[in-house]
Amino acid sequence: MSAIDTEVDHYLRAVTELGDTREIIASRDIYSENGTKLIAAGIRITSKLYDKLVDHKLQLPLDMSVTTEPPIGLNSITTDLQQLIDANPIFRQIAESINQSFNLNQVIAAINMPPPLYFRLTVSKEKFPNIYQRALSSVLLTLFIAHCEKMTQEDTQSIAISALFHNIGMMHVDPTMLAPTYRMNSNERRHIYAHPVTAYMLLKQFPELSKTVGEAILEHHERMDGRGYPRGLTGDRISRCGQILGIAVVSAKAFESNDLAELQKLAVTLKVSARQYGNGLIGHIVSMINQDVDPNVDSAGDAKNLTGKMKLIASAFEQFNLAVEDGVTDQMLEYAKQRVSLLRMDFQDVGIDLGNIEDSLHVFDDHPELAHEYIPLVNEALWQLKSILLDISRRWPQEFEESVSGEGWLTQQRDLLLAG
Repeated sequence: MSAIDTEVDHYLRAVTELGDTREIIASRDIYSENGTKLIAAGIRITSKLYDKLVDHKLQLPLDMSVTTEPPIGLNSITTDLQQLIDANPIFRQIAESINQSFNLNQVIAAINMPPPLYFRLTVSKEKFPNIYQRALSSVLLTLFIAHCEKMTQEDTQSIAISALFHNIGMMHVDPTMLAPTYRMNSNERRHIYAHPVTAYMLLKQFPELSKTVGEAILEHHERMDGRGYPRGLTGDRISRCGQILGIAVVSAKAFESNDLAELQKLAVTLKVSARQYGNGLIGHIVSMINQDVDPNVDSAGDAKNLTGKMKLIASAFEQFNLAVEDGVTDQMLEYAKQRVSLLRMDFQDVGIDLGNIEDSLHVFDDHPELAHEYIPLVNEALWQLKSILLDISRRWPQEFEESVSGEGWLTQQRDLLLAG
């Protein structure tokens, strides 16, 4: 079985469990791939049928063979978006900006989707509320960027649909893996990295959808400098809608929080990572944040930890340099060297040399009030260093597991960063 085939069980379980509390009916006979009829049309789908269905690969995806009343519809999506806007002041500002170009409700009302996708949204809202809420936030942010970019009506519709469904692949992942405290191994992490492909394959079954929708969903974790996934695309090989969806998805959590500190951190992250995102796109998000953030408010973290974190970054760079000097020649180190070099350039653009970061400590001797401005930058640098290890584990899962079980450079780097 492929990774995707195994993951489908989690979505199937969610659907059948939903059938215990909501009427879900087989709209047609459901057959296994070899032609065996498993369930007759008109039968109610409940958790009692899970074991029967899970043992077979179906001729058609389950979404195409079931209905529920009432399914989530465009009116429901509009209502849920409005509730999100009413509850969040910065989303209200975003909605006001969107309405300068086009009526938000009319954009949603004009969306045309196949019935199975409304069923999929219904399952998302009922069984995966975090995924559904993130989809709504992403819709608002993509439409805001579409407004700023003066996109065509056709592309605006496509970007809204792609935002609604960008994370449906996560509905096939074991929910326990998504808990904040759960620590995934390399094999489990590969399932997470597969979710854009899973979503793309699901939507590809509906030729009536614009190709732009599927492309954007497949590409929303790609990055302009090639460090993204699943295909490692670079530059304009990533569609403009894929670029827009990518920056919206990255930004959604901070906007949902409506927390000034989180928004400041997001602005720093986007500025530092400018090479990763489409030309001009981060400016739209940062400008919206700057309207809402008081630059004199120190809400980014605890300055007492700044010195320790900067020394930790210095140690991480030293570990990389020692591995290079020792003549280590594995492909993982070569990849890490490239990423560290890019990371150093990213931070030089905002005035910090990560290779000589301890020199920056002297700034605080005479100007301690500047410390809060460095906190989000230093936190972002630590996260970026950790992300290098995550990406190595994604690209070379077996080699990574073997390496970190020993005493080499990768083990030392991992232990150092996890301790921080």
